[in-house]
Amino acid sequence: MRNLAEYPVLAGLIPAAKQAEKDVAALPSGVIKERRVGERRKAGYRPIEGRMGRRASDRRAGVVIPLTFPRWKRAFDILGSSLLLLFFAPALLVIAGLIALEGGPVFYSCARPGQFNRRIRMHKFRSMKPDADRLLAEYLAGHPQEKAEYEACFKLKNDPRITRVGSFLRRYSLDELPQLFNVLKGEMSLVGPRPRGYDELAQASRHDQAEFNAYFRTRPGMTGLWQVSGRSDTDYDTRVKLDAAYVRNMSLFRDIAILLRTIPAMVTGRGAY
Repeated sequence: MRNLAEYPVLAGLIPAAKQAEKDVAALPSGVIKERRVGERRKAGYRPIEGRMGRRASDRRAGVVIPLTFPRWKRAFDILGSSLLLLFFAPALLVIAGLIALEGGPVFYSCARPGQFNRRIRMHKFRSMKPDADRLLAEYLAGHPQEKAEYEACFKLKNDPRITRVGSFLRRYSLDELPQLFNVLKGEMSLVGPRPRGYDELAQASRHDQAEFNAYFRTRPGMTGLWQVSGRSDTDYDTRVKLDAAYVRNMSLFRDIAILLRTIPAMVTGRGAY
């Protein structure tokens, strides 16, 4: 890191900010171009007025702030997840009992990339059979059409791994209720980009790089734009674009609006499988 007057300078803004988790980076004269500013804006960065009084789009000087996790959003998550855990406490106990009756573990935990690509453990009610990986491999080996479907969007409309209780839970997104604990711990948010599996990252990175990078600027959410915009009926490219659009335009009003739209999406179960 070098200094430009009293301003720190980071070469390679996006990777450096991601690694150092810096909130502010000042760029020297001639570095910022309109095209580059557009790329950074798509990746979740926004220009602001600096002490030099010029916008980040100015070719001579500027300041850029990456879109990180606002304090209002964390406060909203703590309050919201606490209230929802109290409200759904009876349902959590009933669901746990039903899964236990089918046999096998009640919960399923998996690694997911979180904010700044930190690894988190995401929790769900188990909706698949205990030997799900073996069942999937055997099924895809004998069904080339379904294999292409799975490789395209990492989902199957008729998934042989799903249990009877799991099918009901997934239809109404009840399997995701344990993620409220992830939200309370600060690993996830009530609203945010869809949690991606590590097996998805290679495919997601083939899309617009700025849109791909935007995903890591905030915490993954229990619900988000894609969940209220067709859910699994949307194609993978649309999901990446919706996630990036949310990160670029994150606000309290938008979070509340998405949460309100999530209610009918859960009740109808449209696009869920």
